[in-house]
Amino acid sequence: MRIWSAGCSTGEEPYSIAMTVRQTLGELAGWDLRILATDVDSSVLAHAAAGFYEPGRLERVEPVCRERWFVRDPAGRYEARAELKQLISFRRLNLMEAWPMRGPFDIIFCRNVLIYFEEDLQRDIIGRMMLADILTGRSAIDEELQRIIDERTTPWGVTVQSVEIRDIV
Repeated sequence: MRIWSAGCSTGEEPYSIAMTVRQTLGELAGWDLRILATDVDSSVLAHAAAGFYEPGRLERVEPVCRERWFVRDPAGRYEARAELKQLISFRRLNLMEAWPMRGPFDIIFCRNVLIYFEEDLQRDIIGRMMLADILTGRSAIDEELQRIIDERTTPWGVTVQSVEIRDIV
């Protein structure tokens, strides 16, 4: 399974995605999970890759999840465990420039970055995602996911409601 978190900032989204997928699908029954996390800002990417968070950043994470996926360091910060970090590749990417990756991706999370663009640029970026054929082809899960997305998508292709993993598993 390939997932892209565009505009990942300091990494909360890709780490949350990794935790959710691993907890929902267990050890993934042999699936090869990889998450590409991109942002235009190299300093926030360095923070994200390090995987350290102050306690306040994780206060909304359920204690059982916090204990499972993070370890406390001597300074009291939480560090994402290595098994979580190894699922995520953090890379610098400006969505307005050429994209070096080819995909395909099963899921793309881009709302957190698209909200900063004007509507015409949002359409351009979404169009590039579709034209670059970086979304995967069809499979049993893809067909069900497509049904869910179709029900929640505007005519020009922006999902207006989130799709929860439990909706498709």
